[in-house]
Order: sequence, then C-alpha cells, then structure tokens
Amino acid sequence: MQRDERLLLILYLINVLQPVDASSLATEYRGSVKSASTDTTRSAGELSAAVKRLVKNRLVFESKGRYAVTAKGLHRITTVGLNRSRDKNRLFNLKKML
Repeated sequence: MQRDERLLLILYLINVLQPVDASSLATEYRGSVKSASTDTTRSAGELSAAVKRLVKNRLVFESKGRYAVTAKGLHRITTVGLNRSRDKNRLFNLKKML
C-alpha cells in the first residue's frame, strides 16, 4: 500500500468512526491492513506518524484524545467518492440503538 493510499485509508476510517480515539482507530486500521496482507507491525508504527501528518495538514483535528475530520478533510474524501459511508454507518448504529 502506497503512502498516499495509507493516508486516505486513515482519513476514511476517521471519517466513518468519528469521533474516534487512538486505540479504536488502531484496531480498525490493523484489520484493514491485515486484509491487504501487509506487515501489520510496521503498519502500526506508521499509523501514529500518518495521523500526526493529517493533523498537521489540517485534514483531521484532535481534541481530548479523539480524532475527527475537518471540512478540508471531508472535501478530500469527497473528491474520491468515499464520503457517503459515514452516513450509512450512522444509520446502522441508529437502528441498533432503537
């Protein structure tokens, strides 16, 4: 998986799960990377650096140990057509709650 693809995957996961803490993000990321059959040990180390890069580029912001996508990050996700998954995920969660 290329670096840009990895950043997009992390941005996508944060968008779907937001607000998400680092441990939940790491769990979801490991599952995604494992299915792509790459080295999960190396990938786990890269996750922290990638999240910091997304925060630095103002695509994601961090508050009280949780991450969420900014408007700029949402725009980036929209350009590749991945923005609708969050709404679908929310509907499933609402259905479980009712």
